Amino acid sequence: MALDENWMQYDLSAERESGDYQFLGDSTCIAAAKFSMVNKTLTIRFEDGSEYEYYGVHPFVWYNLNRVTSRGWFFNKNIRNAGYEFSRIS
Repeated sequence: MALDENWMQYDLSAERESGDYQFLGDSTCIAAAKFSMVNKTLTIRFEDGSEYEYYGVHPFVWYNLNRVTSRGWFFNKNIRNAGYEFSRIS
C-alpha cells in the first residue's frame, strides 16, 4: 500500500492548535497512538501495554496511519522499519 500523497489537503488546524492528536486503534497490535505536531513525535501504545515514542515522524505518516485498514502492517513497513529513532517509555 502506497502512502497517500494527498495528506497536505487534510485539515490539520485542530492538531496545530492542540499540538497533539490521538486515536484509539481498532488494531490487533496497536491499542492507541498520539502524534505531536509540534515535536513530530509519534507515541504508540501496543496491545501488550508497551509504549514507544518515535522521533522526527512526518505528519503524512500519521495521516496515513489513521487511514489504512491494517495499522500493524503500516506500522511495520513505514515506522518500525523506516529507521526512526525511538525509545521505550513504558
